[in-house]
Amino acid sequence: MLHNEKIQKTISTFIESQLPLYLELHYNKFAGTNISKMGRFIQLYYEWLEKSYPATISDLSKSSINSYSDFMVSHLRPEDGNVWDTLIRLESFRDVDNTKETLLRYIRSEFNPDLPFDIKADKRKLVKRMKELNRTRGTVPAFESYFSLVYNKNPKVVMKQDHVFTTNANEWSKRSVIRVLQGGTLSGDDMAGFKGYYMVGQTSGAKAVVAGVEAVSIGNVVYRELEIDKETQTGTFSAGEILMAETEGGLSVNKTGTDEQLKATVQNSFQGVTFTDASTGGSGYYLDDVVTLGTVTDSLAKIKKLTRGQIEGIKVTSGTNNSVINFVNDYFAVYGLEGNFTVGKEIVGLESGARGVLRFKDVSGGQTKYWIDNISGTFRTDQVKGGEYSSEELTHGEVTGLTKLTNGSGYSTTTGLTTKESGTGIGLKVNVTLSGNAINAISINTAGTGYKVGDIIEIEGGTVNATAEVTGVSTEKMRADQVIRVCEVTASAESTTGTKSNLISPGVGYTSLPKLYISNLATDSIQPYGTDIGGIEEIEIVKFGLASGSSSVTFRDTSTGSSGHIRATGTVTYGAEITYGGEDTLFKSNPSEREARVTDADFFTWYSYVVSASEPPEVWKEQLKRFTHPAGMKIYADYLIDTEKTLTTTTSTKVVTVVP
Repeated sequence: MLHNEKIQKTISTFIESQLPLYLELHYNKFAGTNISKMGRFIQLYYEWLEKSYPATISDLSKSSINSYSDFMVSHLRPEDGNVWDTLIRLESFRDVDNTKETLLRYIRSEFNPDLPFDIKADKRKLVKRMKELNRTRGTVPAFESYFSLVYNKNPKVVMKQDHVFTTNANEWSKRSVIRVLQGGTLSGDDMAGFKGYYMVGQTSGAKAVVAGVEAVSIGNVVYRELEIDKETQTGTFSAGEILMAETEGGLSVNKTGTDEQLKATVQNSFQGVTFTDASTGGSGYYLDDVVTLGTVTDSLAKIKKLTRGQIEGIKVTSGTNNSVINFVNDYFAVYGLEGNFTVGKEIVGLESGARGVLRFKDVSGGQTKYWIDNISGTFRTDQVKGGEYSSEELTHGEVTGLTKLTNGSGYSTTTGLTTKESGTGIGLKVNVTLSGNAINAISINTAGTGYKVGDIIEIEGGTVNATAEVTGVSTEKMRADQVIRVCEVTASAESTTGTKSNLISPGVGYTSLPKLYISNLATDSIQPYGTDIGGIEEIEIVKFGLASGSSSVTFRDTSTGSSGHIRATGTVTYGAEITYGGEDTLFKSNPSEREARVTDADFFTWYSYVVSASEPPEVWKEQLKRFTHPAGMKIYADYLIDTEKTLTTTTSTKVVTVVP
């Protein structure tokens, strides 16, 4: 029973009936009453004992307004009372909801003496949550709670152990989803209600908690993907079945404001391509070969991994006898092609200065391959730069126009003068006409490679070298996804009399067939073969769409001619659940991660952390250490601009005039 209920059971109301008779007879009565003056005196005395005094603003004079910013004065508990009132309220003084304001600090100090008393949070509500608060001490939520309670601010807490470089600390996370369409009269937006509840298959009996809901457009239809919390999944969902939303206890989850249970129909999704055995993966393929899918919607797949083998032989139809056979093992996977590249000329990267001689242009497999050898340097392709469409420009960069800038002096030779420049260009030679020993005019002798318009060249051979500006270059250009190497160790061979070949070394780790030449003439016809090379071992799904029993997959026919290769045959798999490729969710083991730091003896350690807030550190640092600082760790305090906490609740205050 609360004190305000107990206080109704007063003694003063029983005084008149409990007085001895002689008091009624001995003392005069008040006019119009049955109680004597002595009885009335005793009655008033007990009324005084029972009296309590309403709280006033002055009772809170030692407290900050921060704690009462959303508190109505009329809700304050009485602070003072006489003897009977105090005795009646004695039990309630231990009740946080009914105790006096002046006693509240002592109750709270029993639970957490380290938190300042003058805070911005409701003091009575805080005491009720103190057990939960104490359980979080030493964690990031506890730091956030401290600043929210005391300053109504959002701090920034950085645990340095999360930024210390650590080997084998990456976490690879994959996301599994089920693609659905809403059922009944529900809308697609209603599917968001599945989140946090179990989806239960009505045919399979499988169930799992839905971790998230996302909308995806496939064709002209918007579907919803229900993300599976794998730790809660039991059973395997079936394509075409109905999913119903339920609580953990099996109760129906309805659309908000209705009695219609949430439900959806599972769609058939493209899951991948499988091969019956190794032989059905075929041979003679390249990584950029096209995978053709039939009767699917918005699906895309590509070859991810090929089988490795060795060169087993070389068929020489025509070519020079008794000569070295050259193996070309690298090719560009290109895009953004403009103009015409010439076989036999150098291709130059205009950023890196890397070079390679173009030997073949090949369109096998559905994509143009530019085969190069004699590579020097590293081309800055998309793969090297780490970004899509970020490749450097590739070109021959042959000079087609020059403008003389200075005449120089001391020249005696007029033909084939060499040049130099500070960029990527090399090999340019010029012819000159002289006036005395100075250059009067220039023309191109050898175009060179790797030049750009605007390059300044220096013409060598004079005592004072003349200069010229490149005003025109060849117009061909392209960019590359990557340079693909088809082997680990190159093979070697030579041609012999009668258009035969002698294989000196079969090479190691060939995933695709290389290109071969003797003199790089059109008359050369040389074909390597290896039955284990280029078999499709793994298919990567680039885009998961919809599929069905009539879906199919086909590959390039590599069995034509006398190559001895086998055409791959695969089967499209489909079903209810699809799993996306995954991503790293922790990058502490990545040396290129900008936030990763090598541990030191103080700041970047496993036992240090930084707390930043828009309050002076000298005010809160020691309080924070007493309240939530983990033992054995070291705190660094910093000042942070603009961390005012945004309140999302609406409060109102009723002003009441209180008469002391």
